[in-house]
Amino acid sequence: KLRDDVQFVVPAKRTDPLELREENFDPSEGLIEDFKNARVLRAKVKAVEAIIKDIGAFKDNQEKLEELVGEISEIARKGVKIQFVPAVELILIREELQSKLKKYEASEGQITVAAILAENEEGLAGLFEELSLTRLRQILKSFSEAFGEENWGDKMLSLVPDCNLRSITEIANVLNSSEKKSLLIGYMQNSLQQRALSSDGLAWICRERKGLAESLFSPNLSLSVMSSLEADQLNEEGAVRAANRLRDLVADDRELIPDLIEGANINIIRNFSSRLINSASFDELTRKSLVARVIKLHPEVQDLLSGGDKKEDEVVIVSEESLAKRKEAYDKLVKEEIPQNREDIKIARSYGDLRENFEYKSAKEYQRVLMKRQGDWERDLKLAQPTDFSNADTSKASIGTVVQLNPAEGGESLCYTILGAWDSDPDKGIIAYLSERGAEILEKAVGDSVEFKTAEGKAEAYKIASITAYNA
Repeated sequence: KLRDDVQFVVPAKRTDPLELREENFDPSEGLIEDFKNARVLRAKVKAVEAIIKDIGAFKDNQEKLEELVGEISEIARKGVKIQFVPAVELILIREELQSKLKKYEASEGQITVAAILAENEEGLAGLFEELSLTRLRQILKSFSEAFGEENWGDKMLSLVPDCNLRSITEIANVLNSSEKKSLLIGYMQNSLQQRALSSDGLAWICRERKGLAESLFSPNLSLSVMSSLEADQLNEEGAVRAANRLRDLVADDRELIPDLIEGANINIIRNFSSRLINSASFDELTRKSLVARVIKLHPEVQDLLSGGDKKEDEVVIVSEESLAKRKEAYDKLVKEEIPQNREDIKIARSYGDLRENFEYKSAKEYQRVLMKRQGDWERDLKLAQPTDFSNADTSKASIGTVVQLNPAEGGESLCYTILGAWDSDPDKGIIAYLSERGAEILEKAVGDSVEFKTAEGKAEAYKIASITAYNA
């Protein structure tokens, strides 16, 4: 409370004494002095917020605020390259201050939010993460001025892969209110098809399934959700993510799973259920609860709980390269990651009070992930059968063939190389024989028709034009 009283000067260091200003001290001078004494940009932002809060102290001294506006602009201009986010905040708070001034006209060369955005595109993603919701909305309003009427929507969407759910929601709302909904839906649809949508992007679609994203929500999304959860379980360093909004949404929204599988064929439902049962993204109780939601609607998948559809003795065809990589990853898991996790648990336990010990809980959660991964990989390696894909049967689509497909009703041709279970690389047109599209193509001959489901649940028909050997 003392910090809010300009009669007192609260020092930065706790060991320094408080100062009491003179009894006839002008509050406006104290507020300006606090701004000048602030050493870092964030502290200056706080100081300007205090000025706006106590703007009445300047009713007879508007010239002081006009001088301050100019000073804020210059400080932000100098600091934008070093402290991008605080500099932008300073400009935003300056604009709020300017709106309080009577008959004030900004100087011609005054730095603006739009100018900063246009000159510092590389910092935009980080800006979205750090700003409050109110200031994020102010930033989004400046995009049209910063990037032009034709380009601002595309520029905003290019940031989606690096945005969290909150930011994606705001971007979607801005585009929708600006009559750019078709641009938004087109981007999301393309990202789904390219498997390039983040877990937060998928969470937005799930949350907006009866609103803006209704046209994007289909049974195929259930498999995209599971793929994203599996990929997000471990980040590049192998550490457990502190938060996953998609995971929380799947667990907490009791209507989401029923909506995801509504109208789905039994193969998609069984695939989704099987991956859900074996997912390391949820604890055991949560997994059982989620699977129960599926079984309630489709009792025929209950056999998955007892492993009725597991084919433990079925070999998995893999390339020699992918097998070597999997063995290398397994060795690293057993020799480095698991021992390190044991050490992390030991250290975290030493902090005491396990009920409130975040480090301990995080390390134990990671231990469950590692143990499940070890078991899965041991089973996979046992069943793996390596091949160089030579002598592939080209009389029909088979493992080790390159399949050219022409659209039945116009559009672009597709070319898929069907390889092993661990060789998928969609960007290069390589698909695993166990994938949805791989399974659809297998055993088909030249001239046969194939149908693929789109992200919207529609069917696209193709005819096989040629089949050649990958390793001739």
